[in-house]
Amino acid sequence: MRLIRSLLDHLGQPTLALAGPDGECGFDRLGARAGAVQAALRRLPAGAVLIHGHKEADAVAAMLACAADARPFCFVDRSQPPARVERVARIAGAVCLIACGEPPACALPTLRAADLADAPLSPGADAPDEAVFYYIFTSGSSGEPKGIAISRGNFAAFDDWYGPQLAISPGDGLHLNHANLAFDMGMLDLWPVLSRGRGVLMLDHANNALPRQNLRLMQRYAARLRSAMATPSFMATLCRDALFRAEGFPALADIYIAGEAAPPALCAQLFERFPAARRWNGYGPSETTCMSHTQALAPEVRSAAALSSFDAASAHCRVEVWNAAGEPVIGEAGEVVIFGPQVAGGYLPASLPQNRAFGERNGERYYRSGDGGTLDADGRLWLHGRLDRQVKINGNRVELAEIERRALACPGVEEAVAMAHQDDGGVELLLFVGGAAEAAALAGYLARHLPPYMLPRRIFHSQALPFNRNGKIDRARLLAEASRAQEVA
Repeated sequence: MRLIRSLLDHLGQPTLALAGPDGECGFDRLGARAGAVQAALRRLPAGAVLIHGHKEADAVAAMLACAADARPFCFVDRSQPPARVERVARIAGAVCLIACGEPPACALPTLRAADLADAPLSPGADAPDEAVFYYIFTSGSSGEPKGIAISRGNFAAFDDWYGPQLAISPGDGLHLNHANLAFDMGMLDLWPVLSRGRGVLMLDHANNALPRQNLRLMQRYAARLRSAMATPSFMATLCRDALFRAEGFPALADIYIAGEAAPPALCAQLFERFPAARRWNGYGPSETTCMSHTQALAPEVRSAAALSSFDAASAHCRVEVWNAAGEPVIGEAGEVVIFGPQVAGGYLPASLPQNRAFGERNGERYYRSGDGGTLDADGRLWLHGRLDRQVKINGNRVELAEIERRALACPGVEEAVAMAHQDDGGVELLLFVGGAAEAAALAGYLARHLPPYMLPRRIFHSQALPFNRNGKIDRARLLAEASRAQEVA
């Protein structure tokens, strides 16, 4: 994999590879830590590796060790509840766990990264394009997390067009990473940047709602911070602080927003604060390897419609819009379908019914995104939002059905409806429950079984949820009555 070989070429250099709340790590040090993990893994059976940690250099080193030896890996953040870590490990078929910090309660053989002595990192044998590079896990409507297998070929195709788009010579400036490393945005913030000899400034995503905490760290590297990728929600949080502007970050030349719809007000703020920077809007499901589209934003772009439109996809992807009969249509609304080598191998477990979203037509692999859109005669894609009940919270994809199923498994909960409410502050998760569940018991149960980004911000209780005239739960009435409902968490 050319990307990994390029990264290995930089590992002898003392230049900055990673910076974060815990300090700095040069490429030479990153290579030594990756070599330590590699030496330990080579004494274990072949198979996928579960990496457990946060934003430590050892977490990145463990991923690099796996990549060098063509071992699939899956990262889980330490904020994940133990029960979910166990489920992810089982679904990914992990043979061992590398703990960067205190290990979780897990039945897998566990290596503590801190106990491993530095060693040279050596390249392993080349692997075919279809070999799995990494797994990421998203919310699953069945109540179980579902994995996405990203192959080495998938990521190479993505990097081939996105990496050069950063338009910065090797070693020239840092790239900002705010995302959880278990999120696909964490992967696109690492590999294309490090493989070009540039460093990554890793913010602690526990501070994502605390702009001044993040800005303090960013200011230390203000003269070197050259590019940033973030969700609109995170970028809006930074914009709440007057320090986030070109005067404070004069080197910031490329600002990408992706992972959810971009509000026009945010784009206007970014134009005002960074008038000389290039601003990009990105789109693409995790199943098509991070992103399939980026669109340079012109200063005059102000409407939500314009921010939901994109020119042709990357050089390796193409897009169709299908009607209900599965036929491509032009100028009509339908489902966005993405073709090309970035389309992942499918979901784990392989038995998931959602795997029907993947397929092949005329020898070309595709993914049915579940996004509504229209393709015009010029090949421009106009997005209309989700066709199902999946939403994005700070760039993390959340199946509302998974929250409902988990709530219904709690004793005393008889009905559960999860909803996403959009206001000026972003998207807020609400949960309405019927039954006699105790507030503390329900909140504790959800915290043990769901990751933090999936926990409802507010939970409302009633003995029975209201129905509309069609015999279905009246969601509009729930939202209207939310302020009067009994809040239980």
